[in-house]
Amino acid sequence: MHHLPIPIEEALSRYAVAEGLSREEAMERILRNWLTNHGFLHAEQTEIQHPEDLNASNDD
Repeated sequence: MHHLPIPIEEALSRYAVAEGLSREEAMERILRNWLTNHGFLHAEQTEIQHPEDLNASNDD
């Protein structure tokens, strides 16, 4: 686990609780939104497939 400054950890926890997300899901959502809004991640790349969800039916 990465350690963030306490104020950021607290804000992340509040956000995760408010949205009903895990810490990891909250971080992923925040990063995806920021990266997309700043042009580092294109809209077609925002549907993320996690390695544990990959199988022959979604092999692209």
